[in-house]
Amino acid sequence: MTATSTLPLWSPSKDDIALAKLSSFAKGIEATHKLSFNHDFRALHQWSIQNPEAFWTECISAFGLVYDGDIHPARINTEQAPFARWFPQLNINYAENMLRWPGHWTALIEAGEEGEGRHWSFSELRCRVSQHQRALRELGVSAGDCVAGVLPNAGEAVAIMLAAASIGASWASVSPDFGVAAALDRLGQVNPCVLYSVAEYRFNGKSYNVAANIDKIAADLPSLKRLVKIGGGWPEGSVGVHLEDALPSDNTQQPDFIRLPFHHPLFVLFTSGTTGAPKCIVHGHGGTLIQLTKEHQLHCDISAQQRVIFPSTLGWMMWNWSISALASGATVILYDGSVVAPDELSIFRLAQQLRVNTLGLPSAFLERCGQKQIDIKGQVPLKDLKLIFAGGSVLSPEGFEYVYEHVSPQVHLTTGSGGTDIVSCFMLGNKWQSVYAGEMQGPALGMDVQIFNEDGNPVIGERGELVCCAPAPSMPVRFANDPGNKRFTKSYFAGFPDVWTHGDFAEETLNGGFIIHGRSDSVLNPGGVRIGTAEIYRQVQKIECIENCVVAGQQYDNDVRVVLFVVLAQGQQLSDELCAEIRQLLRENASPRHVPKFIIAVDDIPKTRSGKNAETAVSALINGREPSQIHALANPESLEHFRNRAELAK
Repeated sequence: MTATSTLPLWSPSKDDIALAKLSSFAKGIEATHKLSFNHDFRALHQWSIQNPEAFWTECISAFGLVYDGDIHPARINTEQAPFARWFPQLNINYAENMLRWPGHWTALIEAGEEGEGRHWSFSELRCRVSQHQRALRELGVSAGDCVAGVLPNAGEAVAIMLAAASIGASWASVSPDFGVAAALDRLGQVNPCVLYSVAEYRFNGKSYNVAANIDKIAADLPSLKRLVKIGGGWPEGSVGVHLEDALPSDNTQQPDFIRLPFHHPLFVLFTSGTTGAPKCIVHGHGGTLIQLTKEHQLHCDISAQQRVIFPSTLGWMMWNWSISALASGATVILYDGSVVAPDELSIFRLAQQLRVNTLGLPSAFLERCGQKQIDIKGQVPLKDLKLIFAGGSVLSPEGFEYVYEHVSPQVHLTTGSGGTDIVSCFMLGNKWQSVYAGEMQGPALGMDVQIFNEDGNPVIGERGELVCCAPAPSMPVRFANDPGNKRFTKSYFAGFPDVWTHGDFAEETLNGGFIIHGRSDSVLNPGGVRIGTAEIYRQVQKIECIENCVVAGQQYDNDVRVVLFVVLAQGQQLSDELCAEIRQLLRENASPRHVPKFIIAVDDIPKTRSGKNAETAVSALINGREPSQIHALANPESLEHFRNRAELAK
């Protein structure tokens, strides 16, 4: 059992509880079903998983979602994973529910390393969505097609996505820092008919031009009808149509919306590509909308016209998560760039300037601030801030303590776990429970979350597999390119019969919270961004003098360092020039996050008896653990090359 704190860092006041949207939601259930929860979150959660049809029906009603058709039945069981179809008689449109607010309300605020940018009203956003909607229809784009973007986090990207959703086309995106191979590994699988892209982007004070990459990506997408070029930096005579020429001139019309089946595809999100090409996870209109609105309102206490920011790129599901706060009438601040440019105080100054209420930050960033003992509250008082969401990776107990000592003693600090697979969270915070150092407050409502031991029995106070024992609306509709649902079923339901196994090594505490101890597979997680080892291998193996390689993540200072081990051809040496070539290849063809912190030459790499590199054995050794199942290795003597490496002690 992991030692946990018995004293909370924060507890809700009586006013916090009384004014929470969670409390008004619970009162509605109590009145309808003649219950009394007495602000006991465990009791409310238990009711939500024992009565899932009633719970999710109450959510649709309480959130005022716009739809037509019959809300009953809420769920029918299916034989294929994820073993349920939700609201089969209901038609809904995600974009319509994002844009249903008064026109004068502020919908979006653009921001970046240079500060505050354009403000978009809901009226302006609706009109821009209408322009994109008409342009897409003129190209013949319709329900079932896919629209894609290689875009920064800005209002135009939101408008394009909503336009695609409004007519039933799905949306897939990557950020401009993706290399050609990494982008094509994803977009090449979903056959987009229109691609929107920029040629230039800025990060950490520097400008980058990726026009040549975009030309290559567009050339290798045979389904593409049009490349729409946004902004400057495009070479003379480059392929594609500029945005100004692609849109109709009338910018006063309102969009219309096709109400679609609850499960109709909305987003295609991509996994990290650990064992091959990234999986294409298809999320539906209804499941995404109802789940994220539940998280925003009931777990994060977000209300209409509160201001929400979570710095993200379009290659991370937190972009989809944060922009969906529009469904609650919130103002979403779109931050594009580095959160440490020009320094760590910058994002807090921006939050102060824009009167932010909900501030999402990478856990690794908060850990960095804590290591430097930066006194935020003394330099940048955040009087409007109500909630900090630490995401992307595990926040250490010391990180929790830093927030309450040096950022704000009154703020509600929440962390969550879930991600791309469900475009939401399995565990999250709430305004009824206390916050304990290092713990997620509890399970998300409607999610039957448990920790299973190796025998498939639920345990508390022991480490095991994070599972979800019942279907939930935000579980994927399907994977793209997955005949018979075979890859989908294998990915999530192979561990325990009919139970979603998420791949996190976790623990439920006696406080009722949860601790994530790491991934149970080989996905790397530097800075909270999941990347796959196969994406690194595909690039490194292009270098002729490298015969084999293995990559693993080393836990260091509450983050993960990517370590690449290479076996060189006879007579070759690991020179500075070769290391630079490896790093450049990964930066250009994958992303900067794929670039290893250390590159180390070894004589051999441990392999399984089937000839596969034993990544888990390498990972164990560089993290100070003894590998299990050494007898299963074909060459166990090779493990000595990875023990007590002096380079990794730095």
